[in-house]
Amino acid sequence: MGHKRSNFIEEFPSINLQIRGQEKIGLIGANGVGKSTLLSQIYHKLQKQSDLLLGYMPQDYSRFLDPESSPLEFLQIQQAGQAQTYLANLQFSRDEVHQAIKHLSGGQQAKALLAKMVLEETNFLILDESSRNFSPTSQPEVRQLFQQYPGGLICVSHNRRFLSQVCDKLYQVTPQGLEEIPFSFL
Repeated sequence: MGHKRSNFIEEFPSINLQIRGQEKIGLIGANGVGKSTLLSQIYHKLQKQSDLLLGYMPQDYSRFLDPESSPLEFLQIQQAGQAQTYLANLQFSRDEVHQAIKHLSGGQQAKALLAKMVLEETNFLILDESSRNFSPTSQPEVRQLFQQYPGGLICVSHNRRFLSQVCDKLYQVTPQGLEEIPFSFL
């Protein structure tokens, strides 16, 4: 199964996914079908386009976060003046902005990564289960953030409310490829 997942696009060359402008696309499918692998391959293909400023949130944040730096240090690399204010708006406490990222919850780590993408002014996001680490009280705020996001996005999620409130189109990933499905399917 590992080999099949790592070569998803190569094994299914008939996959044709077109995203226009600021469309927000949701992907669903059974566990192990290759959704995360597909997103990763889409990310690597889109990195080659000079007109896109990509933001990518994989399920494993560790490859994008320095576990020893604080959220404030992580964001100051990009925008020193706005970092502290932005973190406060995302409900980081005064102590949390100075803690090592490795000591923060998964939700706070996700918020730090999202903050970086916003401050970098990305125009297209690739999100793999972006809402899974947020607390139930943060979920409405996160959905609103993505609803108002001015760029396009493609995401994998099992959160039906997230998909129905954020996405314009919905596709199911199957071993045969992609199939557009109506939101009533949720």
